[in-house]
Amino acid sequence: MKKIFLSILLLTASGAAQAQALLSFRVSNPSPQPGETIIAAVEASERYGLAGGQFAIRYDSEKWTLSSKPKADDALANSIFVANISTPGEIKASFADSDYLQEAGPGALFTFALTAAPSQGDSVLEFADAHLYYPLGQPIAVAASSLSLTILSVEAAPIPAPKPIMIYEFSFPTLKENDWDEIRGGFTAQAPGIVYLTPFPDGWMRSSKDGKGLSITVNAGEIVMLYAKNPVKYASGPVLLRMTLRADGPNASAWLVGLKGSLEGKTMDGSNAQHYVASAAKFLDKERRIAAIYQPDSGDEFTPLIQVAGGEGRDPVTVWIDKVEILQIDAGAFGAEPE
Repeated sequence: MKKIFLSILLLTASGAAQAQALLSFRVSNPSPQPGETIIAAVEASERYGLAGGQFAIRYDSEKWTLSSKPKADDALANSIFVANISTPGEIKASFADSDYLQEAGPGALFTFALTAAPSQGDSVLEFADAHLYYPLGQPIAVAASSLSLTILSVEAAPIPAPKPIMIYEFSFPTLKENDWDEIRGGFTAQAPGIVYLTPFPDGWMRSSKDGKGLSITVNAGEIVMLYAKNPVKYASGPVLLRMTLRADGPNASAWLVGLKGSLEGKTMDGSNAQHYVASAAKFLDKERRIAAIYQPDSGDEFTPLIQVAGGEGRDPVTVWIDKVEILQIDAGAFGAEPE
């Protein structure tokens, strides 16, 4: 009897022909970045007197992922709330109250969470179907509005340019004058190759500023190992070791190494970073660079080291090295400490 009276009262007060409920979406952020999650609420312009409802909601499943199952608002505490999310891009929900909603004024009926996908762009959150009822199943005219959502593009903060700490140009006529030295035959005491400090052949190393550098010639089984006599001092953070080289044959390998500590002072523990090229085949047509990032776990110095080794083949191979660069790089992007 109470529900019959309420239904008659609501229809009499508003006029059956004019009674209308407005349904809309409210979101915590209509313009998130990829990976961000937003909370969306389905709201009614008037909750008082509602006894039930059925909703079909659509979203772009290529741009959004439903990251939480729809949850009824506290106003529906005495209602049976059911949600079906089995179809990507669609939410079907319904509620039926044991009596009718007591909260007067506009407010949420239920909420759900959407997570923005990596693809940027605009999409629409919309009602595909919506019905509201007074007690005894008396339908209410519904006007539903959609909501535009935009996933913003992410503009990464620019990484600061590397700052030179030391550049070895190998411009002087001897290794000693360039502050480098040789370990003949390398750590394994193999037959040594030949090292010269020399001008490059015309047009051979186009990026070189001084046209001079190292010329290292090795036969099969020979090794040339060179190192900086004075270790590189650095304040903190990661550094980039970079070497520019070219070869006249494929049968040679090359290493660029950052060796923790001082080779001269014998303060090494074997820790290192390196770039190893097994074949010089990629360095025949033009000069190229190899690089390694290094951040020693302790101490404030390391020793740059170069090794060229002859591979299989009867012909000697010459590797030209223009320069070795030691550059300070951004700790946030390349450092050992996670942010």
